[in-house]
Parts: sequence; C-alpha cells; structure tokens
Amino acid sequence: MRRGDIILRANDIPIRSATQMRNLIGLTPVGRQVRLTIERNRVTESATVEVVPLSDQKPSTRGPG
Repeated sequence: MRRGDIILRANDIPIRSATQMRNLIGLTPVGRQVRLTIERNRVTESATVEVVPLSDQKPSTRGPG
C-alpha cells in the first residue's frame, strides 16, 4: 500500500469509508489474509495482505508532521 491508494474492495466487499475498512480489519482474525482491490494512479490492482497484531507492524517510514 502507498499513500494515495484507494481501497475499493476487501474480500469482495465494497469499501465505502475508512471506518468500514477499519472495522473489517479489526474483526478479521490475526493470521488471516484479506484480498484487496485498490486504485493506484487510476489503475485497478489487487493485493493480498495478512492481518498482524499491531505490535508486529513495521515502523512507519513517513517523515515528521
């Protein structure tokens, strides 16, 4: 995922808001995979991601502010 990507679907469920996406991921058991359909630079792409505990996430590479 990159900044600016738009998540269109997760496991074939249309995503209409960030809250809906957060809830879907929050209810998905750790270790399960989620199929995402995203739009990046006006091109639709697919990706599969694994749900991991928050403590296992890699640190953000974003700069300050």
